[in-house]
Amino acid sequence: MKLHSESPAQVAKNPLILMRFTPFIVGSTAAFVPFSYRSHSVLSTLRAAPSFNIDFTEGIEPGESKVDLPDVKLPSFPSDVELPSLPTDVKLPSLPTDLKLPSLPSDVKLPSFPSDVKLPSLPSDVKLPSLPSDLALPEVSLPPLPTLPTLPSLDVESLNLSPEATSFLVNFPSYTQPAIDYLSQIPNLFNVATFGPQLFWLLMIVPKVDQSPVAKAIMRPYTVPLLFSLVHLGIVSLSITAEGGTAPIAEFAGVFDPAGEPQKAMVGMMTYPNFVTEEWSHVLTWDLWVGRWIWLDGMKRGVFTPHSVLLCNLIGPPGLLLHIATGIVQGKGFPNDDAIGEEVESKVRMDEITVSSATKFMS
Repeated sequence: MKLHSESPAQVAKNPLILMRFTPFIVGSTAAFVPFSYRSHSVLSTLRAAPSFNIDFTEGIEPGESKVDLPDVKLPSFPSDVELPSLPTDVKLPSLPTDLKLPSLPSDVKLPSFPSDVKLPSLPSDVKLPSLPSDLALPEVSLPPLPTLPTLPSLDVESLNLSPEATSFLVNFPSYTQPAIDYLSQIPNLFNVATFGPQLFWLLMIVPKVDQSPVAKAIMRPYTVPLLFSLVHLGIVSLSITAEGGTAPIAEFAGVFDPAGEPQKAMVGMMTYPNFVTEEWSHVLTWDLWVGRWIWLDGMKRGVFTPHSVLLCNLIGPPGLLLHIATGIVQGKGFPNDDAIGEEVESKVRMDEITVSSATKFMS
């Protein structure tokens, strides 16, 4: 359809042109009339709606901080409106009641350990060696210690000694009694065995002092190690003669029972104070003997010994091993018996000097 643009004057003069636009005009009017009616209805409804004029400050006194809002009820959902629901005849799928999970067949059995298989065990007729329960150790009664011989009575005044010498001889028993009382107690002998040798160890440990004439005069003879051997013997003697002074023999036998618990037996033995004292002085005395031998061997072969003697005093046998290693490092080789020979020779010379001095004194 081709539209022509004519002016209004041309339309008024020519009715045919107006007739050409008549269908367009009629259609536009028919569409506008319902729209105008609907718009008028909406405006009328809004004009008729009630207006809300709420005063929120009503009822509040000046100075009050609390504000109570009026009760405003919100419109509720219409009661005649029902939400759609699932139909009652719709059921969710479920597992069938006759469904059973698969199980192992009843005739299938899991493997088990055969009942007729027995683990190997020791034969019933094999018994580990142990001390018999009815073993009765023989009672050993030690002979009493011999009493020291008494000195014959001596008329001191007939000796024609000086007053000082006479007084000393008369009071000698009173001088020695405190020492005898002290040494008759095992705890005191423990102290003697522990602290007594330390001064003599220093004579062999301190460099330059170990090569001095004083150290050689004191430590070359057997005097010092024999003295502390006697201290150990005194501890053993007092422990044996004292009531309950020694550990039971059965417990001591447990230390050498390979089928038992030797270490546990030894720990039990250490609960006896006298046994501890005997073992302690035992160890210290042997350490002194070995340390002195290391010192003598070092002087004989020219081996440095202070560190070895010190270690021997502290932990015993490792000091001897250190001395052997030191001799090898210094090119001196292993120890030999020359040190012992020199020791014996030195002892003989000392005995000769002692006898000669005593002979001169008596003459």
